[in-house]
Amino acid sequence: MLLSRLIFDNVHILQSQIGRRQTYRWYQMIDSPHLLAGNGYLNQLIQFEDLYKACCLVPDFYPAISNAITVDRLDIVEYLWQIMTSMQHQQQLNSNNVNNNNYYYNSYNYHKFEIDVLFFRASRLGRFDIIKYFCSLADEKWSFYTAMVESIFSENLELLKYLAGKFELIGAKPYLEAKNNIFDTAAFVGNIGIIQWIDENWSIREKCYRTMYRKAVVAGHLHVLEYLVIQCSQLGLSSTRDLILLAIRKDRFDIFKLLVSSIGKNHFYSLKAIVEVSENGNLDLLKWINNNTTCTTDTSALDLAAKLGRLDIVRYLHLIELKERPFTQWILPRPMVISKQWSEGCTNHAFDSAIKIERLDIVNWLIANRSEGFSYKSLEYAAYNGSVELMKMLLRITTFEVTEAVMNLAVRNGRLELLKWLFENDNNSLKSILQESIDSAANNGSVDVISWLNDNTTLRNSQATIWKCMMTGKLEAVQWWLKKAAPEDDVPECIRGVIQTAARFGHIHILDWLFSNYQSIFSIDQEEFEHTMEIGDERTLRWILNKIGVPKYVTSINLEKYNTSRKTIIILKLFIKRNNINLLK
Repeated sequence: MLLSRLIFDNVHILQSQIGRRQTYRWYQMIDSPHLLAGNGYLNQLIQFEDLYKACCLVPDFYPAISNAITVDRLDIVEYLWQIMTSMQHQQQLNSNNVNNNNYYYNSYNYHKFEIDVLFFRASRLGRFDIIKYFCSLADEKWSFYTAMVESIFSENLELLKYLAGKFELIGAKPYLEAKNNIFDTAAFVGNIGIIQWIDENWSIREKCYRTMYRKAVVAGHLHVLEYLVIQCSQLGLSSTRDLILLAIRKDRFDIFKLLVSSIGKNHFYSLKAIVEVSENGNLDLLKWINNNTTCTTDTSALDLAAKLGRLDIVRYLHLIELKERPFTQWILPRPMVISKQWSEGCTNHAFDSAIKIERLDIVNWLIANRSEGFSYKSLEYAAYNGSVELMKMLLRITTFEVTEAVMNLAVRNGRLELLKWLFENDNNSLKSILQESIDSAANNGSVDVISWLNDNTTLRNSQATIWKCMMTGKLEAVQWWLKKAAPEDDVPECIRGVIQTAARFGHIHILDWLFSNYQSIFSIDQEEFEHTMEIGDERTLRWILNKIGVPKYVTSINLEKYNTSRKTIIILKLFIKRNNINLLK
């Protein structure tokens, strides 16, 4: 046990520093049956059952069984299932004779849907032994057709055959049971062997080639499309065009060419095609469409390419436009009709969008090569992003001025460097900053902006503003306020207020810092403790119990009266039982 605790706690510390995946401390593990099941700790689960019964509690079986299925532990699934059915039976026997606050008897009555989801999960993961165990349970009636659909994802043909045999025995109708059918799912997964078996052994009435094509395109399975082309007659022209656009949208170049060749290049025409390519950014596909089809587009293509930062697409669209239009036509407000009007250029949305995504390279290219120009939104976008360089450039090449809206966008979004630059160049501009913008900065946790405004201007932050900033979970806000802004004659009371705020909003890192620096006056008010219990804040409750223990105001009487969540009352009762704590009456 001690070794497990050391391993889990040290792994948790290391992973927290790396930040790649969620890990747990040992005390979290032993209080959580779903974590024990997911890590294969059967012996600890058995001990856990005894502890739960001593506390008159029932664990949440569903996530525990689900995790056991994930790690393919049939022994844990069997153990948990037996306990669950036993406790539910006990609940039925005693439900009329117990107090409603007794969590042992108020266990979860699992709906058929929740039980079925476990069966479907085992099918999707290919857990054949677990599926056989579920099928051996006489009291359960399973949705075999949906399980068949799910089993295709495991690509386990033997499991699919087994479930199909079970389904045929009950004689149900597939379309009454599942949203997806096995043909569409098989096309999406892309296993030709499974598709062939279904073709040979399943009713053709469920088969719809059009939806199978779509599933194969979405998943990018060229081999499935080739198989379907051989197996079925050609789809209609309209359906094939829709599939071609879907292939463009999903950036499936090889599938796109196959589908276009199936109807002929001259039969494919769509204004949407170029726009879709501009969105996915595949330059090779764009060139192929230009060289092999008669597709044209409007200004939305270049606008969208600029919005998404596709400079290569922007350049190519512009280049084709110049090639297709003589220069004397291109500079006119509206170009003359020509043989192939492939592109209509762009609008000022392209310029504004490049500012919005802070792509200075696209901005410079557009300025050098296009004449549509910026709208006033570009200045607001620069303020929103806090880009000093873009703001300088816009003020230099346009007639725009810094307005109240621009200033408040910079403040609201915490753009300190931009504020400093604007202040250095025009300190009168700060007069337009509104209190609501400062409040917004506080809501975003922009401590540096609030501090700078407080130190360098006549603007002052109200206590409400500071509290808003601290509620975002910014430790710097707490440290700055206690150091510079808190009333000198009332610091202890301010610290207590910060403690309660951090506890209410579950800011563990702030609680850690406050506990380390103000341990002598650290306490959690009863109101905040009960709030933590009520909203089910497990992390904060565990922190309180491990740092300061069970508060004195938690008595054996009010313990049962808490308006609390099931998760937190379980954690509290287990902590009391494990540590042999005798509560006051």
